[in-house]
Amino acid sequence: MILEVFFEPMKKVPFSVLFMTFFALLASGCNTNSHPTAAVPIGEQTGSHAPVWCAWMAYNQVKGIFDICAPHDDQAFKGKLDNALDDINDFIVANSTAPVTKTELESRMKEGQAQMHAMSSKLTAAELHKKCTTGDWGRVINGVRTWPDGKLEADIAELLSVPRPPELNPCF
Repeated sequence: MILEVFFEPMKKVPFSVLFMTFFALLASGCNTNSHPTAAVPIGEQTGSHAPVWCAWMAYNQVKGIFDICAPHDDQAFKGKLDNALDDINDFIVANSTAPVTKTELESRMKEGQAQMHAMSSKLTAAELHKKCTTGDWGRVINGVRTWPDGKLEADIAELLSVPRPPELNPCF
């Protein structure tokens, strides 16, 4: 499953860090109050495919981490990640039970990125360096860098292979 592979490098991250990261993303990237027509479905995903809203949040977080910690590195991967997020946005627009536009989703993505940048700007240079190298963000970067070529594209194709409502749960 896509999320098992994504979170492999985060197995050593304390649950509280994962929870707070998830909560921060939910509060910013999935703020239903700022886009009332784009409610996040909270129901349970059925079947063997990962919940799309959860994957959308996870990949947005990866994008934010790379933008903050490795702004000039891994440009090819970042391009693939942008394409993946674009495909996920298209899936959400096509399959959402509540009306949502791609513009609304892109706005949410920008809000989440802004929150991550604001949080990282409060860190000292040494704290940010640690977070990006040996901390939780560093583990994500190093984990993603070990993915074989084509892994991201294959995982996204599998995630989006079955039309269904883009649910949030089970997430993490």
